[in-house]
Amino acid sequence: MDETDIAKDFVKRWARLTDNLYTCQAAVMSELANEPSAKQQAMLLYNESLGSSSERRVIALQLALATSPVRIADL
Repeated sequence: MDETDIAKDFVKRWARLTDNLYTCQAAVMSELANEPSAKQQAMLLYNESLGSSSERRVIALQLALATSPVRIADL
């Protein structure tokens, strides 16, 4: 895989993770409907850590870097 393909793959992964972090709230809240204390904690975590798009992008970037099959040392 050449550097361009690696970069494209990384950006796609980052974009997917960012979108997943945005859309996960509804699924999590639905899953925790019968567990009020867990639902409250999840909402608190979401509001504190995933509430803004910039926070989601940073977390997604960290996840993309951590899950990347190619390491900087490999390039």
